[in-house]
Amino acid sequence: MIDKMHDYLTKEMAQNKHVDSLFMLLGIVFNLMMLAINSAAQSSKDQSFLIVFFALGVLVTTITVAILLKGNDTRDKLMKGLVAMYEDNDVIKYLDKSIMKNDAARSRLEIVVIVATCVTSIVIPILLKITYKGEL
Repeated sequence: MIDKMHDYLTKEMAQNKHVDSLFMLLGIVFNLMMLAINSAAQSSKDQSFLIVFFALGVLVTTITVAILLKGNDTRDKLMKGLVAMYEDNDVIKYLDKSIMKNDAARSRLEIVVIVATCVTSIVIPILLKITYKGEL
């Protein structure tokens, strides 16, 4: 029974990380698309187009960050279950405790990358607008 539980926990952790990686990649690609669209649209006289896409970028980034935070929380709980199982079976000495800290740090950096691409997709078109038109 312990083997089945161990397999279940490790499989769930791997699947969770895979889904998080997919959402991270989609968030970055989406924000880069928004950067391209917003940069092209900055020459338009109609500012509502830019505002709508800025808001859409912020909304998608917020949802992506929430998903990544939830995934990190789930992985943390799964890892705590594995640690408890390893302690109960006296094999905890084979697990380096820094793995949990490294995973949390990586997750935070993934969130920083997504937020940075969102901010970039907003700031660059604004700078282009100011630079080439002298107005916002």
